[in-house]
Amino acid sequence: MEQPADVRDAYWDNAKAVLVTLVVVGHALQPAAAAGVVAADVAYRWIYLFHMPAFVLVTGVLTAELTTRRAGRLVVGLAVPYVIFQVLQTIEVSVLRGHAAPLHVLVPRWTLWYLVAVVLWRLSVPLWLALRPAVALVAALVLCVLGGLGGGVGHALALDDTLGFLPFFVAGLLLRDAGGLDRIGKVVASIAVRWRVVAGLVLLAALVVTALARDAFNRAALQPGFATDAIGTTAGRGTLLRLILVCAAAVTTLAVLVVMPRATHWWTSVGRASVYVYLLHALVLTPLRDEPVTSAAQATLLAAAAVALAFVLATPLVRGLTAWAVEPRWAGIALRAAVRS
Repeated sequence: MEQPADVRDAYWDNAKAVLVTLVVVGHALQPAAAAGVVAADVAYRWIYLFHMPAFVLVTGVLTAELTTRRAGRLVVGLAVPYVIFQVLQTIEVSVLRGHAAPLHVLVPRWTLWYLVAVVLWRLSVPLWLALRPAVALVAALVLCVLGGLGGGVGHALALDDTLGFLPFFVAGLLLRDAGGLDRIGKVVASIAVRWRVVAGLVLLAALVVTALARDAFNRAALQPGFATDAIGTTAGRGTLLRLILVCAAAVTTLAVLVVMPRATHWWTSVGRASVYVYLLHALVLTPLRDEPVTSAAQATLLAAAAVALAFVLATPLVRGLTAWAVEPRWAGIALRAAVRS
């Protein structure tokens, strides 16, 4: 039975809910992974293999062609929140360290790279749609590779992550352009159970391979925009590693999107509030980033708490208290009336 509109809406909300929750869990596991807790390190690497590539691909799918009105939404929905949370994270770090931390407006702190990247990606939409799909994908992959050679392009304006994840954004954008959300919804609804089982097995296999290959490369390489110098490898080996990880991310991203539930669930609303979860969780977890986590039991408790945190941050109460920063509609006063309407 096909219900393209319903499937489409619930499906993408479910995808955002699962992926943004994995973002919180991944960040919560980071201290334990860095401390060498094996279970946490494996889980961290597995999550980072696909969660942000999938999140970025979904961002591309949900991106429409740029118009003046949509450009205005970039200002209110991304640029202004970026400045607000850049200031808030800087203040928080200053308080925790006991001295003033520098405020670098053009160098995003921790999680805020994504907001800058989305602005740059969406501004570039007309360029990608003007190219043949195969050319666009190859060009995005080439930029991903070139951006990470040697010392890389640096983190100013999040250029390293913007180029690193660019192939996934372009892939999502091209999917949207090729069939539209209605057609994608129909495809999702028609996926047979056996293929969902296969996709689940692919994710399980990826977990096993991640555990076996744990010592084969630096965790930093899981960010596709990594600089080859930063992980201590040559340009050739670094490029090969990047391409392998991008391919692995593509396969696991496809798998996680295949197994994603289609119907509306009690937790689907987390996906509708994903921007709140994404922006607010960093403020909660920042004090824990330097705390020692030395056992698998502690890491497990942190992961469970991270899941709970994602649900709390998506509640109407939290959204109501923080909407001024996350969705600052008051900033629309800077836009022309025709753009605000």
